Amino acid sequence: MRTSALTPFALSLALTLAAGCEEPKPDRLTLDPTGPFSFEKRGEHEQVKAAAFRGPRPYVKAVPVEFSSADTSVATVDPDGTIRATGSGKTSITASAWGLSTSAEVSVRIVGSIALADDVPKPYKLNAKARPLKAIVKDDKGAVIEGYKVAWRATDYCVEVDDEGVIKPLTDGDCDVEARAADQYARIKLQVRE
Repeated sequence: MRTSALTPFALSLALTLAAGCEEPKPDRLTLDPTGPFSFEKRGEHEQVKAAAFRGPRPYVKAVPVEFSSADTSVATVDPDGTIRATGSGKTSITASAWGLSTSAEVSVRIVGSIALADDVPKPYKLNAKARPLKAIVKDDKGAVIEGYKVAWRATDYCVEVDDEGVIKPLTDGDCDVEARAADQYARIKLQVRE
C-alpha cells in the first residue's frame, strides 16, 4: 500500500474546498504601474491594472476592481483602468475591491497659452547689449506654469536668440523672435538699426 504526504498548503486547500468554504479574501491591493502619473496633453492616457495579494502571495482570482478619480476635471479613469488627462491640476485615482483600496497621484500640466513681454526698445540698437526676453506660460485653466522650458528661435539673422531666450543684435534688419511651449507659440517683431 502506497501513501502520499500532502504539503501543509495542499492539505489546507483540500480541507477548505471539502468544507465548501471560499478562499480567504486578499488583504491588500496594488496598482501596476504604481504611479505617480504625469500628463502634458489633453487626452493623453495610460492604463493601470489592480493586483490583489494575501500576505506575500498574489491572489489568483480575478479582481472585481472599481476605479475612481478624485477630480474628473483633471483626469478620469475608465472601468478598465485607463487614466485620461482632462485638464491641468492634481488629483488621485483609486482602485477598490473587497473593501480594500489603493491610490496613485496624477499630475496634469496642459499648456494653454504663451505670451511674450514686448519690452525690447524700438528700434533695437545694433550696439545694444544682449537682453533676455520674458515668456509667460499659462496652463489651460489660466494658472502660470513656473519654470516651463520654452523653445526659442529667430526668423531671420538680425538677432541671435539662445536656449534661454537671450537676444543679441547681429545686423540691421527686421525679424521676429518666436517662443514655443507645447503646441502654443508667441512672437514679437524686432527692428535692429545702427
